[in-house]
Amino acid sequence: ERALAPDPSSAARPATRRLAGVGVAVSTPGAAAPRPVRRFVLASQSPARLATLRAAGVHPEVVVSGVDESGVQADTPAVLAARLSLLKAETVARRLGHLGPDEVVVGCDSVLELDGEAFGKPRTPEVARERWRAMRGRSGVLHTGHHVHTGAGARTATASTVVHFADVGDDELEDYLATGEPLQVAGAFTLDGFGGAFVRGVEGDPHSVVGISLPLLRELLTDLGLSWTSLWRLTPPAPPAGPSPTLTLGSVVLQVADVERAATFWTQALGFRPDPHDPAFLVPPGDGTRLHLDTDDRTHLDLWTVATTDVDAEVERLLALGASRAEWEHPPGADFVVLTDPDGHHFCVVGH
Repeated sequence: ERALAPDPSSAARPATRRLAGVGVAVSTPGAAAPRPVRRFVLASQSPARLATLRAAGVHPEVVVSGVDESGVQADTPAVLAARLSLLKAETVARRLGHLGPDEVVVGCDSVLELDGEAFGKPRTPEVARERWRAMRGRSGVLHTGHHVHTGAGARTATASTVVHFADVGDDELEDYLATGEPLQVAGAFTLDGFGGAFVRGVEGDPHSVVGISLPLLRELLTDLGLSWTSLWRLTPPAPPAGPSPTLTLGSVVLQVADVERAATFWTQALGFRPDPHDPAFLVPPGDGTRLHLDTDDRTHLDLWTVATTDVDAEVERLLALGASRAEWEHPPGADFVVLTDPDGHHFCVVGH
């Protein structure tokens, strides 16, 4: 081990901690030149991780592991983050089958450490509110585990960064909870979204707080004899040729404060008429895309599948085009899947 994780109780200077038992290849003068990466797979549905990689010139394939994180335990939050990242990457690697030495699968997972406890995604406003009341005005450590799997070996490491939180007032906290953002992210905050204004500063790699440490990922690839800059030359997976007849734009969902007021405006503006069975749906003349007015849901598009189309197959096709799975708690038996487009906008694929 070359460094120790920070001690959150003393807000020590953050560092990168390697897990015991993981071999590290040390570069030496005259060593062989690193090999180019031929395939790069991200085993994560996080839009933030994907956006971070793309901004750095890396365009991965995305294969979501589907791992159930709830039963995974570890002695420390840092080890828990690493264990979850390993589980995700290895699950996807097994699904892909035999990988060559220049084919890479990367798994990541983040955990916030506060007072020695590990905090993942709160899932509910009540839990998120309780956590923010405990951490506002204080500092915690965000641990992001990284596991890199290739056909020739693997590396696991955790990037740990001290995060200093603002002393957020109750009104601001309630407004933040109303955005829905803190419910689906580790530690109930983001650095690159609404929550960025509530982070006074970080000590360490800010990329790791977003969800993936680019410097650490480069180091792990180098340890495995692979070239980071070769990732810049990889192109995104080619989408299928031609338009798809298997999806239609079924409805545009608008978040509104008052359904009746919004319905009055949009019926007059567009010439739509209220659905007699549900006045929150506005129907265009003839066939076409409906307008759905909702006080609770966020604004998004609903894409309907045709009768013979499998929702899962359409989701995989859209992922190949550059969409990502949204961090979303789907109810049991849901007939829809929430995705984000390459710019981070949410939309639903709905079985219809």
